[in-house]
Amino acid sequence: MKDDIRIRQAVHEDAASLAILSMQLGYITSKEEIMERLPKVQKMEEHVVYVAVSQDETILGWIHVLISHRLVSESFAELGGLVVAEGYRRQGIGEILLHKAEEWAVGKGLGIFRIRARSSREGAHRFYVKMGYQLWKEQKIFEKQLHNKKRSNPISPNMD
Repeated sequence: MKDDIRIRQAVHEDAASLAILSMQLGYITSKEEIMERLPKVQKMEEHVVYVAVSQDETILGWIHVLISHRLVSESFAELGGLVVAEGYRRQGIGEILLHKAEEWAVGKGLGIFRIRARSSREGAHRFYVKMGYQLWKEQKIFEKQLHNKKRSNPISPNMD
């Protein structure tokens, strides 16, 4: 399976597939929202979205990685999202996508890649450990919904 997978940057036409895959992990988003957000992300040199594509051009997974800057620490690569289609998990696609994102981060001169994962996603935790990641710290994330006329949809409570 892994030999039949091609990795490329996401394009506008991928929006429907990206939305469907996102919903498989509880990220509630629509094709239209992806179509609006993807070009914004693609314009920023500090973000990249890759898709894993089968020989018949079916999108089997996607990964979003970005550079995160902090005042008190060096900049690092951060996982924005990783999804592999339900019927294709545990076949090496997530590994291929993560390696591609790590290569991108190294190419940007970064020495750290950070992943935040929901505490209930134990399978994801095992995957990241298998990929060489170590649990660095645990934390709680606080969020407040701001009333902003530009914001079309509040963030789903399912988001990591």
